[in-house]
Amino acid sequence: MKQYIKKNIVPTGALRRLFRDFGCGDLLNDKPHQFITVALPNDYPLKKILKYLEKPHKWLVGWITIEKYSKSGENLHLHILKEGNYSKTKLIRDLARRFKVESNFIDVRRGTEPTDWNHRLSYIKGDKMATEKMEHVQKDKEWRIENKLKDYYHI
Repeated sequence: MKQYIKKNIVPTGALRRLFRDFGCGDLLNDKPHQFITVALPNDYPLKKILKYLEKPHKWLVGWITIEKYSKSGENLHLHILKEGNYSKTKLIRDLARRFKVESNFIDVRRGTEPTDWNHRLSYIKGDKMATEKMEHVQKDKEWRIENKLKDYYHI
């Protein structure tokens, strides 16, 4: 398997899974992670979100941002970028219980590519690729300043 790396052939799909299954995942420079969006009611208390940030779930190691604006108007939500992979079912269950929302308000996307990690981290930090989102980014920044929130949190 090392010969693929030496020849600069980037394995994809099934070949990547084989690398991981046979203990050669470190050769892939993988960055396993999950990108989670939690939609909350617009009147959800910010104190409860901040309380969660003080004592998050044990599986949460990563980045969180709180956003209020999107193309549909006011839309309070969290974006979480966490390292590693944890059971999607348990993630949804834990977050639904903690924030008292239905499970369909939680979206979990998995990734292993370092470029996906970097793109998602930039997204959390407010560097959106779509220019039409920059208006919402500015509104979010102003809203966070008004509410004494950080642009993003690293846990």
